Amino acid sequence: MPLTNQFSIHDAAEAAGLTPSVIRVWEERYGWPSPKRHHNGYRAFASHEIEELKRAAILVRGGMPIGKLIVDGFPHWPDEAKRVASKQHDLSQTKALPSRPGRMAENLRDLVIGGLNQLHGGHILECVQRACIELRPADEVAVVLAPALLGLIELQQHDRTVTHDQDVRIAVASRSRQLRQRLPTTGNDVLVAPASEADGDFTALVIAALATRGISARQSVNAEASIIASENVPSPGQRKQSPGQQKQLFVTALPCEGCLPVSRILDPNYVTEAILRLENTPALAG
Repeated sequence: MPLTNQFSIHDAAEAAGLTPSVIRVWEERYGWPSPKRHHNGYRAFASHEIEELKRAAILVRGGMPIGKLIVDGFPHWPDEAKRVASKQHDLSQTKALPSRPGRMAENLRDLVIGGLNQLHGGHILECVQRACIELRPADEVAVVLAPALLGLIELQQHDRTVTHDQDVRIAVASRSRQLRQRLPTTGNDVLVAPASEADGDFTALVIAALATRGISARQSVNAEASIIASENVPSPGQRKQSPGQQKQLFVTALPCEGCLPVSRILDPNYVTEAILRLENTPALAG
């Protein structure tokens, strides 16, 4: 996953004004930081993780106990705690996404929502990385990837931006493409196209979501696609079919009239055949 994990523990320690042994102790005792590792076992820190180490080092030098700063494997910054206590962001659509049963799935979902509420992309990136190890591939999309990306989109509707927003998007899209190759699918590929250049990450998520239902899909160009994926509500003009044009289904991040929300694809109670037949959107909406 292209998360720019390219810095060694010595690089991270030097940048943060710490020693490698201190970072190792924090990781062993408190579960943070938890960088990715190369195949040879060496730690590989991303740039955002180094920035968080710098911030933690300043607080610790100022007198804050490290055990109070790191809770449940994540740093709890003092100013963020006040902000979260004063206002919870509107994430009603993200919270309503279908999830998967199990304590691990519930824990990771809660951590993603917490990162979104705190506008802290570093926490969300941690969850994306943990999901690769702690969840079945078929559950990653519903539990972590979809809430992470749809949460970013929903917050943007309210003019809120998460830190490391682009890193989160890259991570979600990259893992979605990997899962598309790993999950078993059948049948001919359903062609899925982004509604615009900005919808590429969401398109990758839609294709992975289809793969969790056993539907084989791949990205294509708009003109020949059966499904058009859009982060935003498409205008009626976008959805209008030209004479002789193949019927196209709009899948959107947030629900809108005449479109299929991605939450329906993730819902195991939703009939898979309805997607494969690409029925009229009023029937799908019903």
